[in-house]
Amino acid sequence: MESLVAELPELYRIATTASVEAFPDEVLKRLHRWIDFDGAVSGSGLAPAHGVHITSVCVDRRDPHILDDYALITEDDPVTAGLMREPGLAHAVDTRRACAGKRYAAMRAFAARHDLRHLLFVGDPRRADGAVRWVVLHHGTDRPFDAQTGARLWSIWQHVSCATDMNRAQLLDREEARRPERALALVDASGAFEAVDPAFRALLADEWPHDDGARLPRPVLQALASGERCLGRRVEIAFRRIGTRVLCRAQRRAGASALSPRQRLVADCFAQGCSHKEVARRLGVSPHTVRCQLAEIYRKLAVHDKAALAQRLAAGSALQ
Repeated sequence: MESLVAELPELYRIATTASVEAFPDEVLKRLHRWIDFDGAVSGSGLAPAHGVHITSVCVDRRDPHILDDYALITEDDPVTAGLMREPGLAHAVDTRRACAGKRYAAMRAFAARHDLRHLLFVGDPRRADGAVRWVVLHHGTDRPFDAQTGARLWSIWQHVSCATDMNRAQLLDREEARRPERALALVDASGAFEAVDPAFRALLADEWPHDDGARLPRPVLQALASGERCLGRRVEIAFRRIGTRVLCRAQRRAGASALSPRQRLVADCFAQGCSHKEVARRLGVSPHTVRCQLAEIYRKLAVHDKAALAQRLAAGSALQ
């Protein structure tokens, strides 16, 4: 145990320097120094009533296709079901015993195919939104994990979990280190928050006051899936993918000040009741050009008709 205590500062140092994608590998490398195992899978996801939906994962010394195979039998996995009933504890499992009987034939075949005879699980307690984070160690031979090893893994996991939170937060710090104010969030593949600034939450609450705040609101997820920036009435959110995760940057949408001088002229004329042809004649351009400019004006101001445009222009920079 002394060697473990001596190396914990190194774990936290790596948490502040390693990338989000590299950190899980670094954790498993250190686990090998402290615990004997043949392979491992660490990850995070969502735990509904049955099974686990994995959103990010790191596979160590096992076929990467293990995840594809597991997705086919996850709802019939008694091992994971037991872990979800008692999260926050280390669980040692003999798969041949836990998966005995016809009902678990698929699970036994999966364990045999990937050489998973003995397992040792530990994870964080499931959050209110269903999010979970865990690691499972494997022995392929008949070498069960004893109670002492389980206690050791549980002790280590408390530090790993804290260091993981630190690693996520450090990404936000590095991303916006020179800005006095920022509104950033790091989310997993499902849109669940892994690290989030209070200012980001405040902007989401202003735009979507009835959302539960556990993950990105549905309109934001739809924009992310389409590869476009999310443009709400008050807030806009830009995205940058970092491996399986997404860095989200939110800011208040600009009001009329976001328009170019020519766009402001077009907007003012149209809001005052002029037709496309009248605006075109007044500015010496074609009606087609006016339509294109109006489309861009509507997009910038998040309006969809002349009445809303007039209100937005009258409000000036009220949305900033």
